[in-house]
Amino acid sequence: MAAAFLLAATGCSDDLEGNGNNQGEPIDGNGVYLSVNIMTPSTSRAYTKAGEETASKPSGGESGDDFLSALEKENKVSGVTIVLYGKEGVTTKETVEALGINTEGTMVIASSYTNATEDNADNKYEHHTGKKATVRLNSEYLKTNTYYRILAIANANVTDKFVPGTSLADCKIKTIENNLSGTEGTFIMSTHVEKNTPTAAGNTGEHSIVSFTDDNIKENTPATGTVWVERLSARIDYVGTNFSFEVNSKEESSTKLATVTLEGVAPVNVAKHPVYIFKHLTEASDINGDLKALIDETYTSGTNANYVIEPTTTSRTGVTATKQFDNQFIQDFVSNLQFKSFTDTNWGTNKESETTSGTEKTYRIITYAGENTMAATEQKHSNTTGVIFKAKYDPESLLVYDENDGTDQGQVAPENKPTGGFTTGFYRVDNKLYKELEAAEAELIITGTEQDANNPLIWLRKNFTKTTWNLPTGITFDNLKSAVSTAATRKDLGYLKFLSDKLSASGVTAVDATTMNWAAFLQNKTDIPANNIEANKVISNPNTFTIEYFGTAHTCYYPYWIRHANNGDNNTMGIMEFCIVRNNVYRLNVTGIDGLGMADPFDSADKPDEGEEEGYYLKVELYVHDWVVRDNGSIILKPGN
Repeated sequence: MAAAFLLAATGCSDDLEGNGNNQGEPIDGNGVYLSVNIMTPSTSRAYTKAGEETASKPSGGESGDDFLSALEKENKVSGVTIVLYGKEGVTTKETVEALGINTEGTMVIASSYTNATEDNADNKYEHHTGKKATVRLNSEYLKTNTYYRILAIANANVTDKFVPGTSLADCKIKTIENNLSGTEGTFIMSTHVEKNTPTAAGNTGEHSIVSFTDDNIKENTPATGTVWVERLSARIDYVGTNFSFEVNSKEESSTKLATVTLEGVAPVNVAKHPVYIFKHLTEASDINGDLKALIDETYTSGTNANYVIEPTTTSRTGVTATKQFDNQFIQDFVSNLQFKSFTDTNWGTNKESETTSGTEKTYRIITYAGENTMAATEQKHSNTTGVIFKAKYDPESLLVYDENDGTDQGQVAPENKPTGGFTTGFYRVDNKLYKELEAAEAELIITGTEQDANNPLIWLRKNFTKTTWNLPTGITFDNLKSAVSTAATRKDLGYLKFLSDKLSASGVTAVDATTMNWAAFLQNKTDIPANNIEANKVISNPNTFTIEYFGTAHTCYYPYWIRHANNGDNNTMGIMEFCIVRNNVYRLNVTGIDGLGMADPFDSADKPDEGEEEGYYLKVELYVHDWVVRDNGSIILKPGN
């Protein structure tokens, strides 16, 4: 019966010729024992700083920018599933070494789970630490004197997904719920190479293969084998120690504009959907191309040549937001974000220290994350994983308005920071900061220093806040009406549009400050906040002009989208550029801030992550086996719009 199944499973009678009759005898009902060295990513090697972001950072490919040692909790093996596979007629060591997980016609020979593991003193492989597990295997397909390939899945009993006698092709694409809690012994790991390679452990050419003899039916004389595993989770760290930054003028670099203090960070779009048990990639740059397990992520000269594929990569339809992501990047979600405070000296158990080149670094684990990959065209704010930094912006001066009863037009001038700083909120319009909106409106009515008393807009700039209006000689009602109507076609705060509508209303032949001035406008536009309220607010008028209000806490936000591979071109989205891949650690270090952040970080879910046009830059050093380190370089935050 077993032989009949093997013929059917392989679908190729040629495989039975030659070596097919040289297989050993079936294992008796007592089964055999197999002791497996499980080579987990190392806990003993410190990372090396890869440097600030350049056109080549972070590097794509299998190895990233460097390697980082793991925490003990991330490497603990609390149980392991061992899977053997083979192919009918392929029995010798040499022919089995030539097999791989992608070889057609392979089938599951046996699978077993054990929660009994022990440390293994033989840690001869670079970037890896050895653990040992012994399992009992019993299957009608097991034979003596026949070699088999070994796969391993640590911290998960998935024997139900690898039933002896079934096609490996069907089994290798199985998915699993990935535990992202960060709890010791819950990090699921699986085979990442089937042969000892430089990437995995040093080029010895050792394969994950095993054969059995009659001696192996005894527990104290098991067969032995070795497997190399990696975590299914990724990790995002913060490694900075400086949280306060000066913002200086671009025109005058010695002129201080503000102090920005980072207060916390929150991840967004953290993937939590199931992942493939084994890492899957395309063979080439076609995201819908042939899918292979355990092949290398390839990268040359700033360009990824293939995609890492997870179950939602090619289509996100049918996957609800709550199922796919934690903290999905959507509008008006700030109040629901859980910011980890940088002032919290006890950032849970996720604050760790390491020593590199004699210097101790403190880093904080922001979150563990699931694989999140997509087509280059889909690398948008709504899809990619990122973080949002929360900060306090303390300006050195704010613009204020003085209507001035003299001959000069109403003046807009800076007010210097008082002792203790500004206590009111402030507004941003066109990248200028205003203590009150009157100053912004005055500049939007008309700018400059012209003193032509017969210019209706100059008169309006000086008088729009007053309680009474008297048109001077030289300005008629029609003159004012025409000038305001023309000016109202520009993007503005809405006041000019409001006044234009009032002046054009049926039967209106004269100005009336009580119904047309700034106070009347504010009564009409109740969505515009006064500058003494606490909360941030973003207002858009019918002319699509945006006002950002920063409340009394002066809170602002800086989104940062995590890079996996930098193609060095801010105008072209690269393959795998903004993605999250298993067993990578993405390390952030803010080293500078350039300008005021956003009042609301959820500006647009449809924006692509690539490019610098949105203008909010955080200078961040970002690093990604052991854990693969990916260096995102430096990020600078600066005002946009």
